[in-house]
Amino acid sequence: TAVISDFAGDIFSRLNIGFDIIKAPYFNFNTLIEQRGLEINYLLLPYITNEWGRKVFPVLKEFANNADPFLLEKEAEETILKIKNNKFFLTLFFSTAHFPYASCYPNYNYYTPRNYKGSYRYCKPNIPGEPVDLPEEDLAQIRALYKQGVTCIDDAVGKLLEFLKKEELCKNTIIVVLADHGEQLYENGWGQGHGEHLRGRDVLNVPFIILDPRDKLLHGTINELVRDIDLSPTLLSMLSLPVPESMEGINLLPLMRKETENLQLTAFAETGLWFTDKGDNFYQKQRIMYPDIIELGALDTEYNNEIVIKPEFRSLTNIAKHRMVYDGQYKLIYIPTRNGIFFELYDTKKDPDELDNIALIKPQKVIELKTKLYNYMEKDKNSFWKNGYLIPSP
Repeated sequence: TAVISDFAGDIFSRLNIGFDIIKAPYFNFNTLIEQRGLEINYLLLPYITNEWGRKVFPVLKEFANNADPFLLEKEAEETILKIKNNKFFLTLFFSTAHFPYASCYPNYNYYTPRNYKGSYRYCKPNIPGEPVDLPEEDLAQIRALYKQGVTCIDDAVGKLLEFLKKEELCKNTIIVVLADHGEQLYENGWGQGHGEHLRGRDVLNVPFIILDPRDKLLHGTINELVRDIDLSPTLLSMLSLPVPESMEGINLLPLMRKETENLQLTAFAETGLWFTDKGDNFYQKQRIMYPDIIELGALDTEYNNEIVIKPEFRSLTNIAKHRMVYDGQYKLIYIPTRNGIFFELYDTKKDPDELDNIALIKPQKVIELKTKLYNYMEKDKNSFWKNGYLIPSP
């Protein structure tokens, strides 16, 4: 088993989840120092942002502005050549479509206009507290940058498929294309990012494509709700391997073969860590506040200089999360604040952009989905409900 990634996948080098081969950068405080040391020498950077530069300066793989899907794809080819005579499982985690949407040369201007002179010509830098009402030319540029990142990854995946054909592996290799989250790109005035909030159809929708060249029964598109947690039991079933009872997802194979339909699944999600306590975004006004990442973070010198959340804030950042339950039509969002718990309900069939909160109009649906959410979260033995808030256990 192997995993290959650049900056957005540095979790794989910090968290041991069983891969035999790990080709992912490592991020800690030392990495920050190394990055700043290279950034000072900005005249050198253009000459080392390549395959050889990464071998001499491995920290380049951790640069958010330097993600190159074609270098990752080449690493995947080299890895497969070493392990192809065995059964193998390879995870290839691309970061180019991840914030700050910085595509490599010459692909960085696939869709962006050549005459654009604004602040986001090459990427979208992280500016805490930045206004959400940017000029239309800036919004168009940012969306084009993101589209370029997706297209570059698409091209790199195409190269990998051609490689599998050349190595005569395409007839017995299952291929999955999946993302870890959607993206908000200033639609409906909701700002930009991923994980900050749960509103809108784009923030949780991801591509989910499965190809099994051995199975002639697989075909078509599934239009009903499925979840990323369904991937593992589905892959195990495709390989005729047992599915552990501990897995929450279900096997989608019968659905993919049209042997069943209307599974009526329920999806759950939660927000991530808010990095700033400033800004005019709506979620900054509808949340339990805690400090920004500078005050929130601490250096763990006993554990390899990792940057961690200070102990006094760990429970608070968990309590403050917005959470969501979705049944394929109705989405309920749970919003804890210091003034109580608030709920938003959206009918995604009638209101796909989720602009009309109908929580007051459909109280029974709120109770139904709220019960599902509370029951689901109660499975976590490390927390409990108190006055509507989910509290981490001492």
